[in-house]
Amino acid sequence: KIGQLASSGFFRAFPTDEGRSGLVPEDDYDGRGAFDATFQVLEDFSVKYGSTVIPDWFECDRAFRMWVASLEEGMKCFTRGEPCILSTSQIERLILIGFCNDRPGLPNLSRSDVVFLKMLTELKRHKDLFGEAYASEDYPRLHRWIADQKELFRLSRGGERDLMHSSRLKMLFEAGLDFFTGECIPSKAEDLAEFQRLVAAPAETFPGSGVHLRMSPLDGNDNYWREHGTQEKFVRFKEVFGHSLVLASDDADVYWWFVEKRGLLLLSEMKQLQSEPSSEAELRSNSILRYLVSETNAAGPDAVPGGDAISLDHSMFVWLHYCERLMLFKAREGHCMIPSTYADSPLQNWLGKQQEMLYQYGEGNPVCLRPVQVRILCTLGVGGKKRDAPRPKMSSRVLKMKYPLN
Repeated sequence: KIGQLASSGFFRAFPTDEGRSGLVPEDDYDGRGAFDATFQVLEDFSVKYGSTVIPDWFECDRAFRMWVASLEEGMKCFTRGEPCILSTSQIERLILIGFCNDRPGLPNLSRSDVVFLKMLTELKRHKDLFGEAYASEDYPRLHRWIADQKELFRLSRGGERDLMHSSRLKMLFEAGLDFFTGECIPSKAEDLAEFQRLVAAPAETFPGSGVHLRMSPLDGNDNYWREHGTQEKFVRFKEVFGHSLVLASDDADVYWWFVEKRGLLLLSEMKQLQSEPSSEAELRSNSILRYLVSETNAAGPDAVPGGDAISLDHSMFVWLHYCERLMLFKAREGHCMIPSTYADSPLQNWLGKQQEMLYQYGEGNPVCLRPVQVRILCTLGVGGKKRDAPRPKMSSRVLKMKYPLN
């Protein structure tokens, strides 16, 4: 129902509060006056004693100590990007009186951290509802925030200093946000040619045969990959195993480097297909586009039923990129049952969504999968599966009733 409202433009009809810099508005709840009164006691204590930590010798109501302990637990949940009983304004007020700074178990948050963590919580909730860590333009606030995070990461890779803190980047990775789809990462054409030569090089060119493969650096202008030394790690991986089928369980840095380069190759091939007739396009790599082109141009008994024309838009590019990653996993493991501990969480989210759509397709319900996509998934051995419904979101009012602060 939320998805239907979003697709009809329901959320775009409401103006966003730009003055709050993207903060998620909180719903009102009973007991705000009680919080303000108790908070005033804590603030007065911090002014008098220079700390918000209540010592054992201080005589006060036991309920007040429990209330302070609940605040600390709520802040811990908030810093992990989990639902919190505290509203945005309450968190900001606690930060101002030094609540986080007085406790070694809590990070010293800034206002920008509050904005980031609130939006991270919204991203996780969106992922629980729809099975993917991506928000379309039907959800304008979250969509714009995700685009901003990707742009910051892209700028930090090409700039002289990091614009995104490593801890934030790690939390976004863990939430399932994919920064390596390749469509917004600049790369030179000769870099792609060198990458193709490196991947396609046979194992005989590596140590043991007496012939060594000489490669030029591919990431000279990319701070992220250069600092991680991913190209050298990939060369060593191929030297040891003799193939290019690297998985996230082998080395996460090398895997994401390989995924991004493969995505750039796929994107360049799609642009070639868009500028040339499909029947005349010559694809120089063994990408999944070969299958799509062959089915589109098939004739006779191999013709695609109903003239399933392939539209090479951005959504198809993203789908094909994930599908190639799934094919990479199956080539190594022999199946498509990705474990929950696999480091490519965006691929897990994508696979779960495909299984849900195949389940709906089998039930006769309309899905946003084209016939050729269904055939590819079935060929890979992906079966339909009903996704577990997410737990209902508790508003701050419900959370207050379940976990009262005083």
